[in-house]
Amino acid sequence: MSNTNSASSGQNYELSDEDPVYKKKRCILYPENRTKFYWDSYVAILLVITCLQIPYNLAFEKSSKHSTYLLAYNLYIDATFFIDILVQFNSAYYIS
Repeated sequence: MSNTNSASSGQNYELSDEDPVYKKKRCILYPENRTKFYWDSYVAILLVITCLQIPYNLAFEKSSKHSTYLLAYNLYIDATFFIDILVQFNSAYYIS
């Protein structure tokens, strides 16, 4: 990828992939990364499920004791959201 940019003085300089500014870091997830897209989609689906599940459980839960299944499911959701926080800390974004 070579881009030619023109400075304000009218001089042209070329930026290449070898430039440290344009070299992608290995531990950063970029917005165009397919894995990042799938992860964000997965978390979005979990958010929708959680938004539907919480009011349902509050309205129709017969006892205050949660079942083992519901407790394990809630722990799984909480762990996934914690991992998502870590993923977002290592995600790049573009300023337009």
